[in-house]
Amino acid sequence: MLAIILTICAFINVPLFVAAINFTTRLTTYNDTIVRNLFYPLSAAAYGNTPGKCFRELFKSGQVVQTSKVQCVPGNKTHECFGYVAYAPQEKIIVLGFRGSKSSSQIEEEKRWTKSKTLVKFPFGGYVNPYFYKAFTNLMKGGLDRALQEITKKYRNAALWITGHSLGGSMAALAAGHIVQNNYVKPKDITLVTFGQPRTGDALFAKNMDKTIINSWRVNHKHDIVPNIIPVNLHNFVYQHHNREIWYNNDMKPGQSYTVCRPGDDLYCIRSVDPKLLNWVDHVTYFGKAAGFATAGCSKKFYNVRLYLLGQ
Repeated sequence: MLAIILTICAFINVPLFVAAINFTTRLTTYNDTIVRNLFYPLSAAAYGNTPGKCFRELFKSGQVVQTSKVQCVPGNKTHECFGYVAYAPQEKIIVLGFRGSKSSSQIEEEKRWTKSKTLVKFPFGGYVNPYFYKAFTNLMKGGLDRALQEITKKYRNAALWITGHSLGGSMAALAAGHIVQNNYVKPKDITLVTFGQPRTGDALFAKNMDKTIINSWRVNHKHDIVPNIIPVNLHNFVYQHHNREIWYNNDMKPGQSYTVCRPGDDLYCIRSVDPKLLNWVDHVTYFGKAAGFATAGCSKKFYNVRLYLLGQ
Protein backbone atom coordinates (compact mmCIF):
# COMPACT_ATOMS: atom_id res chain seq x y z
CA MET A 1 0.00 0.00 0.00
CA LEU A 2 2.78 2.45 0.89
CA ALA A 3 4.55 1.82 -2.40
CA ILE A 4 1.36 2.49 -4.37
CA ILE A 5 0.62 5.75 -2.56
CA LEU A 6 4.20 6.98 -2.86
CA THR A 7 4.24 6.23 -6.58
CA ILE A 8 0.97 8.09 -7.17
CA CYS A 9 2.11 11.12 -5.17
CA ALA A 10 5.40 11.30 -7.08
CA PHE A 11 3.62 10.98 -10.42
CA ILE A 12 1.13 13.80 -9.89
CA ASN A 13 3.68 15.94 -8.00
CA VAL A 14 1.64 16.69 -4.89
CA PRO A 15 2.84 17.13 -1.32
CA LEU A 16 3.56 13.74 0.15
CA PHE A 17 1.97 12.97 3.51
CA VAL A 18 2.56 9.56 5.02
CA ALA A 19 0.55 10.10 8.18
CA ALA A 20 -2.03 7.35 8.74
CA ILE A 21 -0.28 5.04 6.25
CA ASN A 22 0.53 1.66 7.72
CA PHE A 23 4.17 0.81 6.92
CA THR A 24 7.18 -0.53 8.74
CA THR A 25 9.34 2.14 10.33
CA ARG A 26 12.25 -0.25 10.92
CA LEU A 27 13.72 -1.26 7.58
CA THR A 28 15.24 -4.74 7.71
CA THR A 29 15.72 -4.90 3.93
CA TYR A 30 16.50 -2.17 1.44
CA ASN A 31 13.35 -0.49 0.11
CA ASP A 32 13.75 1.72 -2.96
CA THR A 33 10.35 3.35 -2.52
CA ILE A 34 10.92 4.46 1.07
CA VAL A 35 14.53 5.52 0.47
CA ARG A 36 13.67 7.43 -2.72
CA ASN A 37 10.61 9.22 -1.36
CA LEU A 38 11.39 9.66 2.32
CA PHE A 39 15.05 9.24 3.25
CA TYR A 40 16.44 11.21 0.32
CA PRO A 41 14.18 14.26 0.89
CA LEU A 42 15.03 14.10 4.59
CA SER A 43 18.74 14.27 3.77
CA ALA A 44 18.17 17.01 1.18
CA ALA A 45 16.23 19.11 3.70
CA ALA A 46 19.43 19.50 5.75
CA TYR A 47 20.94 21.67 3.00
CA GLY A 48 18.59 24.47 4.04
CA ASN A 49 18.16 26.14 7.41
CA THR A 50 14.46 25.29 7.76
CA PRO A 51 14.10 21.51 7.33
CA GLY A 52 10.67 21.65 8.92
CA LYS A 53 9.13 22.77 5.61
CA CYS A 54 10.01 19.48 3.97
CA PHE A 55 9.44 17.41 7.10
CA ARG A 56 5.84 18.58 7.43
CA GLU A 57 5.19 17.72 3.79
CA LEU A 58 6.39 14.18 4.41
CA PHE A 59 4.85 13.76 7.87
CA LYS A 60 1.78 15.91 8.41
CA SER A 61 1.98 15.62 12.19
CA GLY A 62 5.74 16.08 12.29
CA GLN A 63 7.85 18.89 13.67
CA VAL A 64 11.53 19.76 13.91
CA VAL A 65 12.51 19.90 17.58
CA GLN A 66 16.14 21.02 17.26
CA THR A 67 18.54 22.41 14.68
CA SER A 68 22.25 23.01 15.05
CA LYS A 69 24.45 25.18 12.82
CA VAL A 70 28.10 25.47 13.79
CA GLN A 71 31.53 26.21 12.39
CA CYS A 72 32.58 22.80 11.07
CA VAL A 73 36.20 22.98 12.21
CA PRO A 74 38.44 25.64 13.80
CA GLY A 75 40.02 28.21 11.53
CA ASN A 76 37.33 28.67 8.91
CA LYS A 77 34.18 30.55 9.86
CA THR A 78 32.71 30.40 6.34
CA HIS A 79 32.17 26.63 6.36
CA GLU A 80 29.12 25.82 8.44
CA CYS A 81 27.81 22.38 9.30
CA PHE A 82 24.15 21.75 10.00
CA GLY A 83 21.98 19.04 11.48
CA TYR A 84 18.46 18.62 12.79
CA VAL A 85 16.31 16.40 14.98
CA ALA A 86 12.65 15.94 14.12
CA TYR A 87 9.76 13.78 15.29
CA ALA A 88 6.66 12.41 13.60
CA PRO A 89 4.30 11.36 16.44
CA GLN A 90 1.72 9.58 14.32
CA GLU A 91 4.34 7.39 12.66
CA LYS A 92 6.52 7.27 15.81
CA ILE A 93 9.70 8.15 13.92
CA ILE A 94 12.58 10.29 15.18
CA VAL A 95 14.73 11.69 12.37
CA LEU A 96 18.33 12.85 12.62
CA GLY A 97 19.58 14.55 9.45
CA PHE A 98 22.98 16.00 8.51
CA ARG A 99 24.01 18.45 5.80
CA GLY A 100 26.77 17.63 3.33
CA SER A 101 29.47 19.92 1.99
CA LYS A 102 28.07 23.07 0.39
CA SER A 103 30.99 24.39 -1.65
CA SER A 104 34.10 23.34 -3.52
CA SER A 105 36.23 25.28 -1.01
CA GLN A 106 34.81 23.22 1.84
CA ILE A 107 35.58 20.03 -0.06
CA GLU A 108 39.16 21.21 -0.54
CA GLU A 109 39.40 21.92 3.19
CA GLU A 110 38.18 18.39 3.94
CA LYS A 111 40.84 17.02 1.59
CA ARG A 112 43.58 19.02 3.35
CA TRP A 113 42.50 17.76 6.76
CA THR A 114 42.31 14.19 5.49
CA LYS A 115 45.80 14.31 3.96
CA SER A 116 47.55 16.25 6.73
CA LYS A 117 45.97 14.84 9.89
CA THR A 118 45.90 11.24 11.05
CA LEU A 119 42.70 9.41 11.96
CA VAL A 120 41.32 9.93 15.48
CA LYS A 121 40.08 7.36 17.96
CA PHE A 122 36.30 6.98 18.02
CA PRO A 123 34.71 5.89 21.34
CA PHE A 124 32.40 3.46 19.52
CA GLY A 125 35.48 1.63 18.27
CA GLY A 126 38.17 2.11 15.67
CA TYR A 127 39.58 5.28 14.15
CA VAL A 128 37.79 7.81 11.95
CA ASN A 129 38.47 10.75 9.65
CA PRO A 130 39.56 13.82 11.67
CA TYR A 131 37.47 16.38 9.76
CA PHE A 132 34.30 14.30 9.88
CA TYR A 133 34.74 13.61 13.58
CA LYS A 134 35.44 17.24 14.50
CA ALA A 135 32.46 18.50 12.52
CA PHE A 136 30.24 15.81 14.04
CA THR A 137 31.26 16.54 17.64
CA ASN A 138 30.78 20.28 17.13
CA LEU A 139 27.24 19.70 15.85
CA MET A 140 26.39 17.39 18.72
CA LYS A 141 27.69 19.91 21.24
CA GLY A 142 25.63 22.56 19.44
CA GLY A 143 22.38 21.07 20.70
CA LEU A 144 21.77 17.87 18.75
CA ASP A 145 23.07 15.53 21.46
CA ARG A 146 20.93 17.06 24.18
CA ALA A 147 17.86 16.98 21.94
CA LEU A 148 18.49 13.34 21.04
CA GLN A 149 18.84 12.32 24.67
CA GLU A 150 15.59 14.05 25.58
CA ILE A 151 13.49 12.82 22.68
CA THR A 152 14.68 9.22 22.82
CA LYS A 153 13.85 9.11 26.53
CA LYS A 154 10.42 10.62 25.91
CA TYR A 155 9.51 8.32 23.00
CA ARG A 156 11.16 5.04 23.87
CA ASN A 157 9.21 3.01 21.32
CA ALA A 158 9.99 5.27 18.38
CA ALA A 159 12.12 4.26 15.42
CA LEU A 160 15.21 6.35 14.72
CA TRP A 161 16.02 7.27 11.11
CA ILE A 162 19.49 8.73 10.51
CA THR A 163 20.46 10.16 7.13
CA GLY A 164 22.77 12.49 5.26
CA HIS A 165 24.45 13.10 1.92
CA SER A 166 28.22 13.30 1.32
CA LEU A 167 29.88 14.71 4.45
CA GLY A 168 26.43 14.44 6.02
CA GLY A 169 26.48 10.71 5.34
CA SER A 170 29.72 10.28 7.26
CA MET A 171 28.37 12.29 10.18
CA ALA A 172 25.21 10.18 10.09
CA ALA A 173 27.32 7.03 10.42
CA LEU A 174 29.25 8.54 13.32
CA ALA A 175 25.95 9.50 14.93
CA ALA A 176 24.68 5.93 14.70
CA GLY A 177 27.79 4.66 16.47
CA HIS A 178 27.62 7.41 19.10
CA ILE A 179 23.96 6.72 19.82
CA VAL A 180 24.53 3.00 20.30
CA GLN A 181 27.67 3.58 22.36
CA ASN A 182 25.68 5.79 24.75
CA ASN A 183 22.57 3.56 24.81
CA TYR A 184 20.14 6.21 23.59
CA VAL A 185 18.21 3.56 21.66
CA LYS A 186 18.58 -0.11 20.85
CA PRO A 187 20.48 -0.88 17.63
CA LYS A 188 17.44 -2.64 16.16
CA ASP A 189 15.50 0.64 16.31
CA ILE A 190 18.02 2.46 14.08
CA THR A 191 17.77 2.71 10.30
CA LEU A 192 20.81 4.39 8.72
CA VAL A 193 20.62 5.46 5.07
CA THR A 194 23.31 7.65 3.50
CA PHE A 195 23.91 8.98 -0.01
CA GLY A 196 27.34 9.38 -1.62
CA GLN A 197 29.12 8.78 1.68
CA PRO A 198 32.94 8.87 1.65
CA ARG A 199 35.00 6.32 3.53
CA THR A 200 34.61 7.40 7.13
CA GLY A 201 36.86 5.23 9.27
CA ASP A 202 39.20 2.28 9.47
CA ALA A 203 38.52 -1.45 9.29
CA LEU A 204 37.72 -1.72 13.01
CA PHE A 205 35.19 1.10 12.80
CA ALA A 206 33.57 -0.62 9.80
CA LYS A 207 33.56 -3.96 11.62
CA ASN A 208 31.83 -2.46 14.66
CA MET A 209 29.27 -0.73 12.44
CA ASP A 210 28.55 -3.96 10.57
CA LYS A 211 28.16 -5.91 13.80
CA THR A 212 25.95 -3.35 15.54
CA ILE A 213 24.04 -1.20 13.03
CA ILE A 214 22.36 -4.00 11.08
CA ASN A 215 19.83 -1.85 9.21
CA SER A 216 22.33 0.30 7.34
CA TRP A 217 22.58 1.17 3.65
CA ARG A 218 25.02 3.38 1.73
CA VAL A 219 23.32 4.42 -1.50
CA ASN A 220 25.66 5.26 -4.39
CA HIS A 221 24.84 6.74 -7.79
CA LYS A 222 26.62 5.34 -10.85
CA HIS A 223 30.01 7.14 -11.09
CA ASP A 224 29.81 9.25 -7.91
CA ILE A 225 33.37 10.31 -7.10
CA VAL A 226 33.00 10.73 -3.34
CA PRO A 227 32.65 7.10 -2.15
CA ASN A 228 36.16 6.51 -3.54
CA ILE A 229 37.66 9.96 -2.95
CA ILE A 230 39.45 8.90 0.25
CA PRO A 231 41.96 6.15 -0.63
CA VAL A 232 41.93 2.82 1.14
CA ASN A 233 45.47 3.23 2.47
CA LEU A 234 46.34 6.51 4.19
CA HIS A 235 48.49 7.41 7.22
CA ASN A 236 49.25 3.71 7.85
CA PHE A 237 45.53 3.08 8.32
CA VAL A 238 43.19 1.11 6.12
CA TYR A 239 40.07 3.16 5.37
CA GLN A 240 37.12 0.85 4.82
CA HIS A 241 33.43 1.33 4.05
CA HIS A 242 30.88 -0.22 6.38
CA ASN A 243 27.84 -2.22 5.19
CA ARG A 244 25.94 -2.21 2.99
CA GLU A 245 26.37 -0.56 -0.38
CA ILE A 246 23.40 -0.14 -2.71
CA TRP A 247 24.67 0.76 -6.18
CA TYR A 248 22.50 2.28 -8.90
CA ASN A 249 24.60 1.95 -12.05
CA ASN A 250 22.06 4.03 -13.99
CA ASP A 251 20.11 7.32 -13.80
CA MET A 252 18.14 6.18 -10.72
CA LYS A 253 14.78 6.68 -12.40
CA PRO A 254 11.77 4.98 -10.78
CA GLY A 255 11.81 1.28 -11.56
CA GLN A 256 15.48 1.12 -12.54
CA SER A 257 17.57 -1.68 -11.11
CA TYR A 258 20.11 -1.51 -8.32
CA THR A 259 22.70 -3.88 -6.89
CA VAL A 260 22.71 -4.99 -3.27
CA CYS A 261 26.47 -5.25 -2.98
CA ARG A 262 28.48 -7.75 -1.04
CA PRO A 263 29.36 -6.90 2.58
CA GLY A 264 32.01 -4.29 3.22
CA ASP A 265 33.99 -2.36 0.62
CA ASP A 266 32.81 -4.42 -2.36
CA LEU A 267 35.31 -4.50 -5.22
CA TYR A 268 32.56 -5.16 -7.74
CA CYS A 269 30.24 -2.21 -7.08
CA ILE A 270 31.15 1.49 -7.26
CA ARG A 271 34.73 0.62 -6.37
CA SER A 272 34.99 -1.17 -9.73
CA VAL A 273 34.40 2.05 -11.72
CA ASP A 274 37.32 3.32 -13.80
CA PRO A 275 38.69 6.34 -11.87
CA LYS A 276 38.58 8.36 -15.08
CA LEU A 277 34.79 8.03 -15.11
CA LEU A 278 34.21 9.20 -11.55
CA ASN A 279 32.55 12.62 -11.46
CA TRP A 280 30.83 15.25 -9.32
CA VAL A 281 27.59 15.44 -11.28
CA ASP A 282 26.62 11.92 -10.20
CA HIS A 283 27.50 12.92 -6.65
CA VAL A 284 25.18 15.90 -6.49
CA THR A 285 22.27 14.19 -8.26
CA TYR A 286 20.35 11.29 -6.76
CA PHE A 287 17.01 9.95 -7.98
CA GLY A 288 16.98 12.69 -10.62
CA LYS A 289 17.09 15.50 -8.05
CA ALA A 290 19.89 17.67 -6.71
CA ALA A 291 21.22 16.87 -3.27
CA GLY A 292 19.73 20.10 -1.90
CA PHE A 293 16.40 20.10 -3.73
CA ALA A 294 14.36 20.14 -0.51
CA THR A 295 15.66 23.35 1.07
CA ALA A 296 12.28 25.08 0.72
CA GLY A 297 10.02 22.05 0.90
CA CYS A 298 10.30 18.67 -0.77
CA SER A 299 7.27 18.42 -3.06
CA LYS A 300 8.74 20.67 -5.75
CA LYS A 301 11.11 19.28 -8.37
CA PHE A 302 14.59 20.77 -8.39
CA TYR A 303 17.19 19.89 -10.99
CA ASN A 304 19.82 22.66 -10.74
CA VAL A 305 22.79 20.51 -9.75
CA ARG A 306 25.24 23.42 -9.99
CA LEU A 307 23.93 25.16 -6.90
CA TYR A 308 25.34 22.61 -4.48
CA LEU A 309 28.87 21.26 -4.12
CA LEU A 310 30.10 22.47 -7.50
CA GLY A 311 30.81 25.91 -6.06
CA GLN A 312 28.87 27.77 -8.75
